[in-house]
Amino acid sequence: MSLRRIDLVIYGATGFTGSRFLEFILKRDIFKNLSIGIAGRNKNKLEELRQHLADFTAKDMSDLLIIVANNDDQKSLEEMAKQSKILVNAVGPYRLYGEQVVKACVENGADHIDVAGEPAFLEKIEAKYSEIAKKNGLFVIGATGMDSLPADLGIHYMRQKFDGDLNHVDAVLSIKYGPQGYSFSAATYQTLIMGIQHAEELKDYRKIIMPNRLPKSEVTNEKRRLISWFEDEDVKGWVIPFLGADKSIVTRSQYYDVMKRGLRPVQFEVNLKTQGLHWAIATVVWMFCFSILARNNVTRRYLKKYPQVASFNLFKESGPTPEQMANTFLTYHFIGYGYSNRKLPSEKHKGQPDKKMKMIITAPDAYNSTSICLSATILAMTRDRDKMPKEFYLSSIFSLTKSVFIWPARESPLLLSLLLAFPVPFPVCALIRSSREPSLSLSSFSLSRPGLISVRPSGDSPSFAFSSISPSRLR
Repeated sequence: MSLRRIDLVIYGATGFTGSRFLEFILKRDIFKNLSIGIAGRNKNKLEELRQHLADFTAKDMSDLLIIVANNDDQKSLEEMAKQSKILVNAVGPYRLYGEQVVKACVENGADHIDVAGEPAFLEKIEAKYSEIAKKNGLFVIGATGMDSLPADLGIHYMRQKFDGDLNHVDAVLSIKYGPQGYSFSAATYQTLIMGIQHAEELKDYRKIIMPNRLPKSEVTNEKRRLISWFEDEDVKGWVIPFLGADKSIVTRSQYYDVMKRGLRPVQFEVNLKTQGLHWAIATVVWMFCFSILARNNVTRRYLKKYPQVASFNLFKESGPTPEQMANTFLTYHFIGYGYSNRKLPSEKHKGQPDKKMKMIITAPDAYNSTSICLSATILAMTRDRDKMPKEFYLSSIFSLTKSVFIWPARESPLLLSLLLAFPVPFPVCALIRSSREPSLSLSSFSLSRPGLISVRPSGDSPSFAFSSISPSRLR
């Protein structure tokens, strides 16, 4: 007798990311019609979590099904997958614990979603499991958190709104901390160590999933030093390369666009804005020393054992406190350059770009933002799964971007509308602005279809906010 499948199962529910995500969705009525299960290796901790969620939400959680599963028992993972329609894997580092769960899902009828920010893991999964997922009619979708939904969705949205050919985008991520500072979780720290340790593996997987070179235009992103000054009307400061998965995910999306959709690729670079030159220098020096130590077996053991000491409190076993999360904000600036006249994708533009477009994404801290992004992805899947592409299944967020994000029958992408519909406990909305020479003028612009929230002036409604400055001619 087959088990009745649960709409949504969160594996790793008692961990930092999993428990934060559950607190987020169970507080919101938009999920009330979905059956939800929590899964992990310790039944007692799962029962404690269920009681905590009941107290946190002031709701009856007796229907919240508990599933005991762990990575040391593949059969338990298979039984969990057999009970799931969508399985959210929140157990990291994914390099260690991710593949077994993906295998269980694609072989037992469950869609798999994760929030991995690990390019090597994501590309390995695509190389090994995309065909079996396609054969079984399933989706394996990674990087649906702050790494890297905003970047991937942002590039697609900019290209959709750019009146001409978008050539390249420079992105800058800024983080504003509160007086309490901020600490990331130890799982993120362990992921960083293993990413450095196994960096060479990425090249092998990339050759499999992207065997051909992407065409490049004559004009590309500015080549920057390790520490450089970035200046624009909306963002300026000392920047360093951003080491997250955003560039990897966007590159894979662009590869799909070129090879499967016949579009012109958009080149993408992303940097992290620091709090000043001294912070930029200190961060680069720390990363240099850290990368050397992470490659040595002896010193790597020390790094793993003492994350708080080795990272100067940037990473902690406990992760950020509620106060730190509530007072931390992210701003993602996208500055796109392109040409006002359109050409066939096979034709190259001559000369410098003559058009510029800006988009600004404002959001809460990384963990709250991940809950919002993951929630929107799940809702988009449950609402529009039948419209998602049947011919191409990939372990990347862009298997959604071709349909749920940008569906031709809609005035705006469903997932973008869902992101904007999620309130957060602080005001981060901004104006949609249009640019006209010789100066910028402000005007409102709705991104959402009827029934869903629109972007409104700052302070009017708290939400995850996308703001754009429409294309303007470059002088």
